[in-house]
Amino acid sequence: MVCFTLSFEQYFSGSDGTAEMNYIYGYDPRNQWFKRDLCCLTVVPNVIPAEAVQVDLQDNIIASLPDRIFYHLSWCQILHLDHNQILLVHKQSFMGLSRLEKLYLHDNPMSSVAVHSFDFLYFLKHLWLHNTQLKTMSPNLFTNLPRPLSLTLSSPLYQLSCSSMCWLKHEEQHGTVEWGFQGLPPFCTEGKDWNSYQCGNPGK
Repeated sequence: MVCFTLSFEQYFSGSDGTAEMNYIYGYDPRNQWFKRDLCCLTVVPNVIPAEAVQVDLQDNIIASLPDRIFYHLSWCQILHLDHNQILLVHKQSFMGLSRLEKLYLHDNPMSSVAVHSFDFLYFLKHLWLHNTQLKTMSPNLFTNLPRPLSLTLSSPLYQLSCSSMCWLKHEEQHGTVEWGFQGLPPFCTEGKDWNSYQCGNPGK
């Protein structure tokens, strides 16, 4: 794939005013593909073309996703944000991504995702959330997402409180949620296996 340099920016100066980190953003108009090359981004760049279908921002040190940061990317179908330092996803972080089908958020240290953060992702089919510090999630988080939804939550180091995730257990049993990433289910903080964990009230 040929990448055309879209923008070059001297993005950061050290405390002594001399050290600099340089970023090169690549864009291939034939494939409507955007990727950053070289170094490490600390924020989502504002030079992503509106017509980009795939945006790759993985392997950076992005820590925050401000509201409406992707608002102009209505054609984007695949978004890689994995392997960053994202701590929190805000309610309107993904507003504007109306055609997104695949969202990679795994391998980030986030411990919470704001309720209704995914409400604007009308065509989302695959969501990667494994290897994060999420302990529990509200059922309202996925209310407006299409079904079936392929979801990954498997994380041996950061386990889920399965007692608070019975709503997800019932979705799995009804076939509306399936496990991606080799079909691995979540790990439970209770020390129990997800597949054998017994739930009562579907609303929990």
